[in-house]
Order: sequence, then C-alpha cells, then structure tokens
Amino acid sequence: MAYLAAVGGAGALIARSIRKYTVLAYEDLGPEAVAAMEVEDFPAVVVIDCDGNNYYEQGQAPYREL
Repeated sequence: MAYLAAVGGAGALIARSIRKYTVLAYEDLGPEAVAAMEVEDFPAVVVIDCDGNNYYEQGQAPYREL
C-alpha cells in the first residue's frame, strides 16, 4: 500500500482527475471507506511507499542540522 499527499485546499481541483471511484469495503463510513480510484494526471506525491520509505522523514533529514 502507498500513501499519497497533495496540496491542501485543492480538493475540488484534484477531484477533476478522478475517472472512476469504487467502494471496496466499509461503505457506511462514507468518505472514510476503503475505495479504489482510477485517476488521470493526478497531482499528488507518494509520501510512504510499499517498502516503508517515508518522504516526510527522509525529506527533512538533510535540514535537521543547520
């Protein structure tokens, strides 16, 4: 599983990239349900990949010592 991040406050713009949205589980949770999306030109960055690499931690590391 990978986690994506996008610019905050840009939900309406990003939603235009979603071509298909299918709820896979927990439909009663609404927007928190587990879902599959097909997207095109989706403006997001992978922040945690399937190997556990965390962009938030690795991206800050070089700047920790000033």
